[in-house]
Amino acid sequence: MIKRGQVLNLKVGYADGGAANYKRPFLIMDIKDNFVYGLNVSSLRNKTHKILFNSTLIINRFNPPLRVLSYLKLDAVYKFPIVDGIEKHLMDNGNNLHSMEFDYIYEYFTEFKENNIVRQKEVSIEELALYNEHINLDGGIEEEILSREIIQENILA
Repeated sequence: MIKRGQVLNLKVGYADGGAANYKRPFLIMDIKDNFVYGLNVSSLRNKTHKILFNSTLIINRFNPPLRVLSYLKLDAVYKFPIVDGIEKHLMDNGNNLHSMEFDYIYEYFTEFKENNIVRQKEVSIEELALYNEHINLDGGIEEEILSREIIQENILA
């Protein structure tokens, strides 16, 4: 069962249009109408200058579910459809962020949204299935996506 305060580790494109290169953690901020809304989490390793941006927030009580000191990117929300298999991408066996830490983050983000532009990236079921294992799409959609990718690769070659 997916809950607020958990972290999903998924490979999806960036909100600014960048390609999906690797899996990234997303803190689940809300769940509404079969969608999960998450913020991108990033490690502070070799990026300490990022804490100076007003669009970032350090996660002080990060473990569990994160293993290293991290920060949130507040300027983009990712909207994921809740599909079969997405729960297999929960980090740390689905352990939640410390409740007081999550409550602080939630309140901070709510205020941030009121005073700043926050983009929303809507992740399609097809994108989830294309880049992430265990996503179960009934009706052969996975094969259609894979064949479409192969066709696109052939066109570019």
